[in-house]
Amino acid sequence: MGKWEYDISVYGIEGLEETFSDLTPVIACDPAGVCFFKDTHRPDIGALISVLNERGENGWELVEMVSSPSGLVCIWKRRKNEGPAE
Repeated sequence: MGKWEYDISVYGIEGLEETFSDLTPVIACDPAGVCFFKDTHRPDIGALISVLNERGENGWELVEMVSSPSGLVCIWKRRKNEGPAE
């Protein structure tokens, strides 16, 4: 049976804006903490995709993304390296 390891990353709204300062933000949050995609028809949606793909390249799978008034919390999992087979 496989084993899993987990990680949690937090992306503050300010952090996302700094990361993609040359792009218009594609995520907007209302005062109640409900976040949504804004203007998803624009090409800068790729900024969010690149964040997801960066973790995916390292074997992480997104389990859940939760929004808050200050940003996003992402929960990730990947198979734990169990060492050499016997």
